Amino acid sequence: MTATTIDQAIEILGKTRDGSDLAPHHMTLIEAVVSAGRFDLTEQQEIALSELHSAVSKGRYSGNAIWLHGIEHLTKNDRGYVYWKGIEVEHYSFTDPVAEKSAALALAQRCLTIESKGFPVNCRSVLDQKFLDAPAGTPWLPLLLRLYSICLADGKARWLILSKPGEHAVAITKTDAGTLETRHYGPETDGSGCYTAFHALEREGSAPGSIFTSTYESLIAAVQAGGFTPADIEQALA
Repeated sequence: MTATTIDQAIEILGKTRDGSDLAPHHMTLIEAVVSAGRFDLTEQQEIALSELHSAVSKGRYSGNAIWLHGIEHLTKNDRGYVYWKGIEVEHYSFTDPVAEKSAALALAQRCLTIESKGFPVNCRSVLDQKFLDAPAGTPWLPLLLRLYSICLADGKARWLILSKPGEHAVAITKTDAGTLETRHYGPETDGSGCYTAFHALEREGSAPGSIFTSTYESLIAAVQAGGFTPADIEQALA
C-alpha cells in the first residue's frame, strides 16, 4: 500500500459523494484499499483502482460504470449489457478488446445519429437500420417504435401488429370500405399480446413476417399501399 494508492482512493470518494455514485464492485475495491492494513492489494486490484481513478478524474465515470473504451456516454456492466446514457442498447460478449472497441465506436455513432434526429435511443432503434434511414420528423415514428410484425399480400400491408404497454397488442387492417378495423390482444400465460396476435392471424391464413428485413422505404411503401396513414397508427395506439 502506497501513499499514492491511498490518495487515489480518497480522491475517488471525494468526487463520487463519498462513494454514493460508485457501483457496488467499485465500492468493494475502495473498501479493500482502506483495509489494506490487513492485506495487500493484488496486482489486478491495483490496475482496477488506477483505471477507476483515471475515469473518475476525467469525468468518464457515468451510470455507476466507466465509459466503455473511453467513449463518452457508453458504459457496460459486468454482465455484458451496454448502455447509452443509462439506456440499454446492446449486449457484448467479446473476448478481443480491439474488436469490442471497434464495435463500440460504431454503436456510439449509431446512437448519436439516432439521437440527432430526435428519435429515442434504445435496443430497438440502434439495431434496426430503418431508424438510421428514416428522416428526422417522420410521421411514421410511432409505427417504427411499435411495429411488431406485418402481414403482406401482393406487396401491400394487410395487417399490422403493434405493441402496446403492459405486453398488450393491437392488430389493425383496412377494410374494403377503407375503415380501420382493430383487434386488441392481452398477454396470455404462454406469451405477450403480440405473440398471441401473431399466431391468431397465422391461424386465419395470414403470414406475419419480420420487420427487420425491410428497408424504411419499402416498409412505408407497403404500409401506404395497404391504405394505412400515420393517423391510423396513432388512433390504434391511443
